[in-house]
Amino acid sequence: MERQFRTLAGKVNFWVLSRSILSWYDWAPKMLKDRGDIVWFYSGPPAVTEVSSAITKFPLTAWMWGIDGYIHWLTVSPGADAWFAFDGGATALVYPGTRFGIRAPIPSIRLKLQRNSVQDLALLESLAGRRPPEELRREVAARYNRSRPDEWWTRRPKLADTPPYEWSNTDIDEVTDLDERLFARLDPAAWQRVRTWIHELLKEVR
Repeated sequence: MERQFRTLAGKVNFWVLSRSILSWYDWAPKMLKDRGDIVWFYSGPPAVTEVSSAITKFPLTAWMWGIDGYIHWLTVSPGADAWFAFDGGATALVYPGTRFGIRAPIPSIRLKLQRNSVQDLALLESLAGRRPPEELRREVAARYNRSRPDEWWTRRPKLADTPPYEWSNTDIDEVTDLDERLFARLDPAAWQRVRTWIHELLKEVR
C-alpha cells in the first residue's frame, strides 16, 4: 500500500481501506490527511451473538486512529425470517419492515448503540483544545478494554512487502491479530465506562 499512497497522490483523495490492512500503517492516516485526503476504513459488523459493546469498536477505532469515518458491508442479511425463525442474523444491522407493512428498513438495537457511541465521541471531540488528544485517547482506551493507544495498531507484516494483488483474505487474516488481541474479551459494559467518563468530563469543563 505504501506504493499506492505515493503513486496515487493527487489522483485519489478519498481512501476507503480495509480495517485490517490500514491497521498495519500507523503513520498513514496523518500523512494522507496532511495532504488533504479523506480516510475511511471498511469492515463487516460483528455477529449479533457477540456482546452488545462489540458494535462500538468501529467508531472508536476510527476515532483512535484519527481518521474521518468507516463503513460496513453486508449489513442487510438477517436470514430467511428475522422475526419468527431467527437464525443468528449474521451481521444484520437493519431489518426489512415489509412483513409489518412498513416500507422502510427497521433499525436494530445494535445500530442504535453504534449511533449513541458516535454521538458520545462527537461530544468528546468538542473538548479539542482543552485536553491533549493523546491524553483523551489514553483514557478512552484504558476504560474501554484496558488497552493503550499503540495497541490499536498491528505490527507491519512481511506480507506488506509483496504486491497487494497477491494478498488473499486468508493471508491478511493470518497476519492481523487486531480483533483477537483487542476485542476477544470485550465485556458488555465497555462502552458504558467510556460514555460515563465522557459525560463526567464534560461537567468538569463547563
